[in-house]
Amino acid sequence: MRTACLLWLIAGCGFTSQTSPIGGDPGPGDVDGGTGGPAGPGGGSGTSASRCDIDGTGLGLRLCLTFDSPQVQDLVDPPHQVADTTGIQILRILSNATAKLDGNAHIRFMPSTDFDLQALTLELWIDPDKLAKGQSSATILERGQQYFVAYQQDGHLQCGIADQRVTSAVAIVGGWHHVACRFDAAHELRIYVDGSVSGCTQLPGGIPTGGAGEIAIGASYSASTYQNSYVGSLDNVHLFASALADADLCRAAHKTSCNTRCPEDGGRDPRAP
Repeated sequence: MRTACLLWLIAGCGFTSQTSPIGGDPGPGDVDGGTGGPAGPGGGSGTSASRCDIDGTGLGLRLCLTFDSPQVQDLVDPPHQVADTTGIQILRILSNATAKLDGNAHIRFMPSTDFDLQALTLELWIDPDKLAKGQSSATILERGQQYFVAYQQDGHLQCGIADQRVTSAVAIVGGWHHVACRFDAAHELRIYVDGSVSGCTQLPGGIPTGGAGEIAIGASYSASTYQNSYVGSLDNVHLFASALADADLCRAAHKTSCNTRCPEDGGRDPRAP
């Protein structure tokens, strides 16, 4: 039973992951053979000899994070250089390991042209805690001035390209959830929660070129300072240089049926009157 499993904080234990198509892995906590979904993501553990937990061949996979030993690895080939992994804790449920961030923890990757994208899909699993008092938004992942995903005080998610954003129609309340941001060549930005489309908006242009060049996870990063820190757990962080199909993101959330239609009001920018 999942409820009988013990959690351990570890400095690192070796575990070899297996490559599978997107959405093919069981989730953290699915040690009883469950199907993932709200219970949790899929086994993102590994050693330096590990492969990515999904098969990103042909999908433009640019980032595939695993949390184990060492604490943070990028499993694309060649891997991107980690600049900072301050304060990351690893939670293990038997063979599955996830990252726990306490508001003072963050991950940062060195600049790479691999992160300059014109179409993208960012998909990952999150188990967020409440934001700190007075904090309205927590950055889950950001590449400065280009793209981001954030968790709001009211439980809704935001995906953004530059200063344009879309907000999820549904809020995340407790437990593990699969979330995704997708931006395609037609400049449509979509947000997904547990495999289903939860917001859409049409942007006037593409992703700006240039930018800070670094990717920060668990906070925004500017002028050598971290802000808007995220509190909660993360797993299976994947960044693609392509807009994945709705069906791919449904499978990634371990679902067999998902909503693919945009909400009637599209995606509302919360700054709008």
